[in-house]
Amino acid sequence: MKIRLFAAILAAALSLAMLTGCGDNGDTDATTTTTAETTTTAEATTTTEEEETSTSVQQDETTGSKKSTTTKKETTKATTTTKVTYRTVNKTTTTSEQAPTTGTVVDVTEPTTVTTTKKTPPSRTKVTTTTFKKITPTMTPEEAAKKVTHVDGKVFAKIPNDTAAVTTFNKEWAFTHHPGVAVFKGKIYAMFSQHETGEDFPGQRLAVASSDNFFDWSEPKVVIDAFDGTYTYNGVKAKVSIIPCGLYVANGKLFATGMAHDYGPVMFDSNGKFKGGGDDFVGNTTSWMSYTEDGVNWSEPVKCGALVNDSLRQTYFGRWLCVSGTRFYYTDKEPDGFFWEASQHDDQQLQRIRERIKNHTPKPSNPIFTESSWYHTKDNVIFMMSRTNAGVMYLSQSYDGGETWTEAYPTNFSSSNNQFPMGELPDGRIYAIGTPYNKSNQWEQWPLNIYISEDGYNFDKAYTISDERYNLKQAGYSKGGCFGYPRVTMDDQYLYVLHSKQKEVMEIHRIKIADL
Repeated sequence: MKIRLFAAILAAALSLAMLTGCGDNGDTDATTTTTAETTTTAEATTTTEEEETSTSVQQDETTGSKKSTTTKKETTKATTTTKVTYRTVNKTTTTSEQAPTTGTVVDVTEPTTVTTTKKTPPSRTKVTTTTFKKITPTMTPEEAAKKVTHVDGKVFAKIPNDTAAVTTFNKEWAFTHHPGVAVFKGKIYAMFSQHETGEDFPGQRLAVASSDNFFDWSEPKVVIDAFDGTYTYNGVKAKVSIIPCGLYVANGKLFATGMAHDYGPVMFDSNGKFKGGGDDFVGNTTSWMSYTEDGVNWSEPVKCGALVNDSLRQTYFGRWLCVSGTRFYYTDKEPDGFFWEASQHDDQQLQRIRERIKNHTPKPSNPIFTESSWYHTKDNVIFMMSRTNAGVMYLSQSYDGGETWTEAYPTNFSSSNNQFPMGELPDGRIYAIGTPYNKSNQWEQWPLNIYISEDGYNFDKAYTISDERYNLKQAGYSKGGCFGYPRVTMDDQYLYVLHSKQKEVMEIHRIKIADL
C-alpha cells in the first residue's frame, strides 16, 4: 500500500563534531541564484493499478463514537522525459497540493496500546486510538545491518533543483554552521550558528533567517545569544557557546533549540585564550529554547528538557521520535521541548559499539558514534542510522515504536563522517541525503547526493544534488567540509536541503518531490 505523508518537522540537535578539510575548485561566492526551467519532450504513458485495501479507525471528535472505513483506490502513473535548462532568476512562485490521508495495517504480535495524535498531512487534528503491536524480527541486528547498502558510485546524474544563498560571506561572522530548516506559515526558515572565527568558541550564537519565495532571504536574526558563563579570567567572565540543535514546528509554534557549552577553566590557556572544543570538552551543558507564533517575534530563551536533535518528526502511527545515537526520545503528545520519554544504549553496549568502530577498516584511533537519523518502513520497523568515522553508518533498529533499540552494527552505506538525514517521501519510499566516503580525505564531504529506497535496505536509486566546490575566504578553527551537516524538510511540493559550505556560508536547495 502506498502512503503519502507530509514529513513534518525537524528539531533539536545533540552531538557535535569538528569537520576539517575540503579541496577547492572554483569560487561560488554567488550573488545570484538559478532555477531549473523544464520542457517536457516525451510522450506520457499512463498505467492504472489497484492499491491494497487500507483500513482506518477514526474517533468522532463530537460524539466520541468510532467508525471504521475500508477504502480501495486506483492510482494513475505518468512517465515523462524532461529536458532541463537553467536561467538566472530572483523570485519564484509555487503552488501546493494537499496530500491525502491514509491508514496502515501491521501484522505483528505482543500488543501495547497508546493514544496519539494521528499523522494526517498536512494538518494533525484527528485524534485516533492506535494499537501498536511489538514486531517480531525476522533476522538478527547484525544481519539487518549488513543488508543496508546503496548503489555504487560517487557522483550521479544531477537531479534538477533550485539553489539559493541563505547567507553570504561576512568577515564579522566568518564561521557559519549547524543548520536547521523548517516550513512555517508559508515561509521557509533556516537556522545556523555564527561566530567570528571558529566552531563552538565562546560567544557563538544561534541565528535564524527566513524567505517567502526561496530565493530572497532576510538578514539573520539572533534568537539565542551567548550569555556569560561561570568561568572568570582576570575578572572577566567568558561567554558560553550556543550550538544550534534543531528547528521544528509543533502546537502552532516554531521552536529553535540550542545547547549552551559553559567551558571550564582548563579549556583556556594561561593567557585566557580558548584552546578549542571537540572531544576534550570540559564544563557544563544546558539546553535552551526560543519559539515564535508569528515567525517574527521570538520569546526570550528558556531552559528546556531533553537534548533532542533535528531528527524529530512524527511516525506513521502517531508517535513523535528523536534519536541521537546514544539516547532516544519519544512522546505521544505534540512536543514542546519538555515532556519526553527516553531510553539509551547501556554502557556495555556503547563500549562494544565503539570497539567495532575502532577495529573497522579504516581503523580510527578515537571512535565516533553520534548524530543519528531515522526512518521507518511501512510495517513500522524503525531504522536508526548513526554517524561514525569508520567510513560507513551503523544501524540500530526498534520493533516497539522507539521504546527500545537493538545494538548497533556496521552497514554497507558509505558516509564521510557527516550528518546524513533520512526520512520518508509521501509515497512511503525512503530518502537519504549526504556525502559519500573518500578514503584519501574523509573530511572532504563531497558531493551532495540523495539516495532512494523502496524497502529501507537497498538504496538502488541515486542522484547528485550538487558537486560545486567553494573557496574558503577566511581560515578558522575547524572550518572545512564542502557540504556540511545537510538538514531536510518538506512541504507538499518540494524537498528542501540546507547545508553549510566549508562552515562559512549557508546554502539551500529545493527539489520537486515529483522528480524523485
